[in-house]
Amino acid sequence: MPDIASKVNVLRLEETAPFHQLPKGEKHMETSNKRYREKLVQQIKDAGEELIKRSDTLVHPDLELITDFDITLSFSQDCFPEITFSTSVVNKTACDRLCKKEV
Repeated sequence: MPDIASKVNVLRLEETAPFHQLPKGEKHMETSNKRYREKLVQQIKDAGEELIKRSDTLVHPDLELITDFDITLSFSQDCFPEITFSTSVVNKTACDRLCKKEV
């Protein structure tokens, strides 16, 4: 039974080969473009579903004073799609100290 790494390598070569590695010919390029577009559209849909499934865990329920939240979706031709997210918060200790001074 092949391991996951060999399956990924086959997927990379057959389904998401970069443009410069594709065989020559207008018909083949048109077909490859269409196939790549279809794969990319499906990856975007998959990422949307994944965001919905993980939405409750992306922001911790005990997190206070959130100032920013960023999500990045990356679709590289030679890697699995990735979701990166970050949350910025106000320094609560400093905020509490400054608020007590003002009172």
